[in-house]
Amino acid sequence: MKLHLFVLPAGVLGAAALLCLPTESRAWTFIGGSLSTAQRDVRVFNNFSDPTANNNTTTHPNFPGSLGAPMALRKAVEEWNSEPVGNGQGDPTQAVIGSGGANFDAYWAGLANSSGSTDQNIISELAGSSGGVLAFTETPISDGWRILYYSSWEWHDGPGSIPATGSSFDLQGIGCHEYGHALGLGHTPIVGSTMEAAVSSGNTSIRSIEFDDIGGVQALYGVKLASKPKITGVAGSTPLVITGTNFPMNNNAEVWFTYATVQSAGAVLPLKVGGLSSNGTSISVNVPAAAGAGVVMVKDGNNAAGSALSNNYPYDPTLCPVPSTYCTAKVTSIGTVPNVAFTGSNSLALNTLAIECHEAVPGKSGIFFYSNGGAAANPFQGGFLCMSPPILRSPGFVFDIFGYVSLPLPFNVFDVGMTRQYQFWFRDPQHPDGTKIGLSNGGQVTFCF
Repeated sequence: MKLHLFVLPAGVLGAAALLCLPTESRAWTFIGGSLSTAQRDVRVFNNFSDPTANNNTTTHPNFPGSLGAPMALRKAVEEWNSEPVGNGQGDPTQAVIGSGGANFDAYWAGLANSSGSTDQNIISELAGSSGGVLAFTETPISDGWRILYYSSWEWHDGPGSIPATGSSFDLQGIGCHEYGHALGLGHTPIVGSTMEAAVSSGNTSIRSIEFDDIGGVQALYGVKLASKPKITGVAGSTPLVITGTNFPMNNNAEVWFTYATVQSAGAVLPLKVGGLSSNGTSISVNVPAAAGAGVVMVKDGNNAAGSALSNNYPYDPTLCPVPSTYCTAKVTSIGTVPNVAFTGSNSLALNTLAIECHEAVPGKSGIFFYSNGGAAANPFQGGFLCMSPPILRSPGFVFDIFGYVSLPLPFNVFDVGMTRQYQFWFRDPQHPDGTKIGLSNGGQVTFCF
């Protein structure tokens, strides 16, 4: 079966807005079926023939390894994800990319060398036309899907506005609609929804899924569970240390990577390393040689449910990882949550890195711990010690009247390639647990050239 997206005839859009106001709050429809965690992969065969489909050559940290049509289509798919991708930025037409809020996250597997067959989860262009049809999704989806765009239209990769001429259409917006079909959604009569059956030239608004679309994907996959794994940071390379929450502790955690090179349509997916152990908040994994810029994901290898697969986290092994935070802070006697932050650069070329602590107890003395032993979350003085030994400590200091401190972290060439953990410890004499101690969360830095 083919599910189509049609061109909205000129002059009809305004009338539709007036005549098709929704009469109920839910109108989503289903085509039958949903995608298992074995069908979360997405690839692009970049055969788009219009120059305007691949003229975006500006990289973005939330979509490493992607430019042009692949980046636009990646954004289209990841708008359906359970939570914001990276910091959610990357598209000037919407506030956040990643709005689904369901137990669903797509896995960006990279590029394919052909459009493949109907069940290999590849997006590409198809020569020719079919009346007013822009693109279509081939189903059934239970064993995979394929999305094809007709070449007779002029495709644009954005990322901003595109011309509102008769033949110009937005790759990203159309891709977001078509991937909704791949998820299992049919068309809706709700005006302004991504899953409307027709769209006008130049329209970029359907890049952002709306309340009816969100209701549909949550009805299919369930509202995101609090227990769903979540990646909050990555650091290092040999091994790569992934930090977050709700990681599986059954010694069968999997880490999924994006392929670095173009793969055959029938490539084995995902690219994963399995049988890994975790303490619930961190996983160490040796990055496979075939991995490249894209994403990492964590999955419980013993659980096939969508809630067992984490968010996808932007990852580029060639870049210096951004410092990240992890672990849980101890609430102070005054009700604040002390937290670690970093400013400056962890690149030796700049060497401007500084560590901060916010929301500690004002005017009290403190130190910070640091270690190269790896992330942890072990019970300690009423809170958690967020690192493994050997552990060293800084000289003492005093927090200001706002419970804030900033301290330089100079490093040298011998530190490059090393991943280090940090945590603040300070006096809290009025703490009700009797320890008289405060503890921040943890921070992690990999030093680079």
